[in-house]
Amino acid sequence: MRQRRPSWQISFFQQRRIASKLKHLILKNYVKEFAYHLATPYGAYYVDGFAGPGVYKAPGGTTEPGSPLLIADLAKQLRARSPGLILKCLNIENYSPHFRSLQEALAAYGPDIVEKNYSGAFSDALPEILGRIGKRPAFFFIDPFGAKGIAYISLLPIFKRMATTEVFITLHTDGIAKKAGYFPSADDPDHDRYELARQLTQILADALNIQWKRLRTW
Repeated sequence: MRQRRPSWQISFFQQRRIASKLKHLILKNYVKEFAYHLATPYGAYYVDGFAGPGVYKAPGGTTEPGSPLLIADLAKQLRARSPGLILKCLNIENYSPHFRSLQEALAAYGPDIVEKNYSGAFSDALPEILGRIGKRPAFFFIDPFGAKGIAYISLLPIFKRMATTEVFITLHTDGIAKKAGYFPSADDPDHDRYELARQLTQILADALNIQWKRLRTW
């Protein structure tokens, strides 16, 4: 089945916006501290649940690193400074064109740094990832596109890990609020407005793993 992605999601990776730069600055420093404290002697893992294409590519040809490339480069630098400090990366991307770009962007990093890139949905790849990392410390970066990216119930296996686990989650509160704002239109006599409201509010219900009727009463 051909994958479709809204044009705004594709254009999002043409320029790294200030919000993304700030988020990546926090992420890089957070992972650096995590690695220094927990990536020895048996290693630790960084898991990017929504890796994207790996880089931001502007129409003019200039590029900026995305989160997978930033952390892979960090892991390489840490390994060079301290050979016993082992941080391995696992990346997941569901959109095929972005996955191909991700593979290309990370090709220079061997399996000792980027152990594997997964093509598919985060929730589908998670069981294998949890088995792969075992009881090692793990840092999960969960940064989906809006409320549709992942159902919160899919995160429970991460939170139930007995091993040391850090989770950095981006909550798109504006998107959630906008979808919730469509509830009044769910009874609209106009068919188009009704369908749009039903679709958007159902996305919100699915993300929260709650029945649509129950969510609406809130």
